[in-house]
Amino acid sequence: MKRIRDEDGSRFNNFQILNHRYALLNLLGKGGFSEVYKAFDLVEHRYVACKLHGLNAQWSEEKKQSYIRHAIREYNIHKTLVHHHIVRLWDIFEIDHNTFCTVLEYCSGKDLDAVLKATPILPEMEARVILVQVFQGLVYMNKRAQKIIHYDLNPGNVLFDELGGTKVTDFGLSKIVEDNVGSQGMELTSQGAGTYWYFPPECFELSKTPLISSKVDVWSAGVLFYQMLFGRHPFGHDQTQERILHEDTIIKARKVEFPSRPSVSNEAKELIRRCLTYNQSERPNVLTIAQDPYLTYSKRARDHATDYEACSKLEDLNIDVRKNSKETEERFLTDNFSQRQEQSTIPLHEVIFSTIDKPKLLSQPEVIPPLPIVIVGYEMILSIHMMELMVRVECLEDEEIEKDEEHIEGASNSEDNALNIRFNDTDNDEGDECYFDNVDVAAAPPG
Repeated sequence: MKRIRDEDGSRFNNFQILNHRYALLNLLGKGGFSEVYKAFDLVEHRYVACKLHGLNAQWSEEKKQSYIRHAIREYNIHKTLVHHHIVRLWDIFEIDHNTFCTVLEYCSGKDLDAVLKATPILPEMEARVILVQVFQGLVYMNKRAQKIIHYDLNPGNVLFDELGGTKVTDFGLSKIVEDNVGSQGMELTSQGAGTYWYFPPECFELSKTPLISSKVDVWSAGVLFYQMLFGRHPFGHDQTQERILHEDTIIKARKVEFPSRPSVSNEAKELIRRCLTYNQSERPNVLTIAQDPYLTYSKRARDHATDYEACSKLEDLNIDVRKNSKETEERFLTDNFSQRQEQSTIPLHEVIFSTIDKPKLLSQPEVIPPLPIVIVGYEMILSIHMMELMVRVECLEDEEIEKDEEHIEGASNSEDNALNIRFNDTDNDEGDECYFDNVDVAAAPPG
């Protein structure tokens, strides 16, 4: 969906209040048959995103009904998903005979596609945080009674909220896996118009009806992670969608290759290899890959390991940010989208780490969770609040993990302002890490 601010050119600019409830504010983007507005919900008193779907008046009645059935199908899938890393769908209603609206949770950040256009290569720590949160949403979708395959996971369908948190959206091509489907997956009866760079080989098989499962989303997540780390697609990077399809680019993609630069950990590369396993039968599904040590390694005090190195790298990055803040800010501001409405994030040149000193090495090392910089659109915010949120919210249902409130209070008042969080030891290793809801993970650090 093209992101522009062009309310005057909108075909829906004559609508001001929708359904006596939603006041349209400004245009966020437009696609072939729809436009997305930022709006205000006058009943719930919150910002929302209104996606207005316009049917072509010249379409046949059959085509109109087909489009409506597709939209209702997406709504019926999406409305049941309630998770902090999935965009909520609040409402759907008809405006007139040729127009209807879906109301979604509003995310004040940009999408990952816009981020990667501004900053093609992300530091591994940032990319890992994004990937972990994407997998949290996928795990939730695969632990439901009726499992859901997203089937269109790409940077345009990954949004950021005001805290830098990641949210998966757009379930237009999603598939519901019925109870009687075996482990190999369900038949792909309609491929839809997905993004070919992110599709696995089995989706391009023409000789037979392919079987798909959550392994499709695993492949897509692997491509997403590769792109964040290296600034390019692993397969068909310089090819158009049409060439990828006609030249069987993905079907020929037997092995993933890694550039020599930038430097990326072996653990990250191994995770990508697992995600991009060519044979579907050998590729892990969502619930299996979610337990990979790279995604789930524990930070408990008993491991006797601090994140000193990670924090040191952040401090080094801060120096680079200070040195190049003017140049980087100008580069960010070259994009038209930066002229949009006010943002709730901190401008890049204001993001400094001068208030966060390197943690002191203690005789009994304390646990210092990483403080990732999460890119939100064309700006960056220091997501200390996001890490607090991950601890406070995602551990809410795990009764065996308790935060040491006195330690947290002491850390927040310390002179170095380092964010120190200690987890109490328990006899049960399940749930040592808070990244995945109700997923048993190993408590071993990567490598």
